[in-house]
Amino acid sequence: MTAASRVYDHGLTHLIGRVPFVLPMRRIVRPGAELPVPGDFLRAVGCPVAGEQPPGWVERVLRARRGVLLVDGIDEIAGERRAAARRWLRELVRAFPGNLWLVTSRPSAVPEDWLAAEGFGERVLARMSQDGVATFVRRWHRAAGAEAAVGEALLRSVRTTAELTGLATNPLMCGMLCALHRDRRGFLPQDRKSLYEAALTMLLERRDRERELHDPDGLRLPYAVQVQLLQKLAWWLIRNSRLEMDRAEALQLIGGALPALDLGGAGEEDVMRALLLRSGLLREPADGRLDFLHRTFQDYLGARLAVQDLDFGLLIDHAGDDAWEDVILLSVAHARPREAEHMLRRLTGEGTPRGTLLAAAGLRYAAEVEPGVRLLVEERLAALVPPSTFELAGDVARRGGDLVLGLLPGPEGLDDLTAAIVVGTAVEVGTEAALHFLTRFRGHPGRDVQVILADSWHRFDRERYAREILAHLPEQWPVQVSTLDDLRSLRALGGWERIVVRGAYRIEDLTTLIVPERLRYLALEAPHPVEGLAWLSAFPALDTLHMAGEADPAAARELPAGTEITWESDRQPSPAHHRG
Repeated sequence: MTAASRVYDHGLTHLIGRVPFVLPMRRIVRPGAELPVPGDFLRAVGCPVAGEQPPGWVERVLRARRGVLLVDGIDEIAGERRAAARRWLRELVRAFPGNLWLVTSRPSAVPEDWLAAEGFGERVLARMSQDGVATFVRRWHRAAGAEAAVGEALLRSVRTTAELTGLATNPLMCGMLCALHRDRRGFLPQDRKSLYEAALTMLLERRDRERELHDPDGLRLPYAVQVQLLQKLAWWLIRNSRLEMDRAEALQLIGGALPALDLGGAGEEDVMRALLLRSGLLREPADGRLDFLHRTFQDYLGARLAVQDLDFGLLIDHAGDDAWEDVILLSVAHARPREAEHMLRRLTGEGTPRGTLLAAAGLRYAAEVEPGVRLLVEERLAALVPPSTFELAGDVARRGGDLVLGLLPGPEGLDDLTAAIVVGTAVEVGTEAALHFLTRFRGHPGRDVQVILADSWHRFDRERYAREILAHLPEQWPVQVSTLDDLRSLRALGGWERIVVRGAYRIEDLTTLIVPERLRYLALEAPHPVEGLAWLSAFPALDTLHMAGEADPAAARELPAGTEITWESDRQPSPAHHRG
């Protein structure tokens, strides 16, 4: 994502009085059309009030430096259009300086520092942590009026099942897991393909019946017919590198399929209306334009039809395209054993790290794999382990999963950099098996190893990580806390010397939950909520304090003698590019 003005670093204060402009790239980049000038922003996204503003209103907002431009999904446009999008962004930033910018992209879609020349910096959007997942699940069940015990049962399943752990870090998928878990009375499929199939059944077949949505004048499509039609739309979008289609294009595809369907003479308009009103998967975000509720379902349905049509060559030809990754993996899941084995051989035969990593990930999707093919994939994967860089470590971990853990070396015989990359790889895997693997490195002397271990406890079960990892680390490394449970976990260890408090805090929580005699370094990343710093006298061993906000000499004089203090003053807005 690209954000001029470090919104994340400075909270919401820079947004007060500003006007947001949401610009999804998949809507504003049209075949054969130029990217919009500011005066056409609202019309380009299909805003219902477009044209009601006074002439030149958007330009006046931007010249007054009051705009917040949210440019979403550089990765969702064709590769050959991204250079044009970059020029368009560069011209806008130069023509209208001082506005706030947030530009999002998958990391692999554009090179690093893609917009660095315009002063943009990069931020990586993190997955939801285990704490974030727990908070999401509990609040979802509370909002849905479900018993708290149901949510806790789901959290236990998520924490103990690698596939569910990975899915739950995405908010949309986490919500889907909550709905499915409740709908199926506590039973969840354990693999991704079955999860999506269950979600389709819930959305396409049971939604109308259980909500008693009976429209006597409306066309009711059988489940199999809905799936077949949605597959055709999804596969067309994927093949054409699109996430959105014109209504006329969809009607043409539906019309071509109707002769093979027994729908009693229904026309394509009737069928389209039924899909839009009943499926919950297809929607009309703007007049005359259609897309899927989420890219996940588009990829799942497109993969089904790719396998039905035996389009394996087309799938493999796109192995280097990040937009096809999920389509390829889900095709392996849908394929019959011989077809899946053929795809895995072709992927490893590419001779590229990406092909090998896709094949390794595919092993988890295939229901049955001949031992020789499995051995071939594992041997090719072993050549990439340990990864040579931290960036490659993330790819290896995400696609290889727990399979990678059995190939990672150490800690004996590793230099400090390699050991740190190995630890970073296991952290990215993020499963219970990964946590067990990390215990091997808790005594490693490498500085980077220790820093990564101290900084990664929010990726795992907090209490177990504190007990099995943090308790064995030197306290010279700071540990970040953001919740009361974090503070309680450190207190259960007997305290910690160096603590970084992220986000808002209450003085009474810090003075109550931090062991006073142990604390030597404290960093507070949000402005302190009360006047003065006299409350810090509760920590007699504190010798270094780092504070957010403007320097306050009067408050600093209230610190115990000998305490060193530094301040992080508010900085002027500067663009930041966020990859996520």
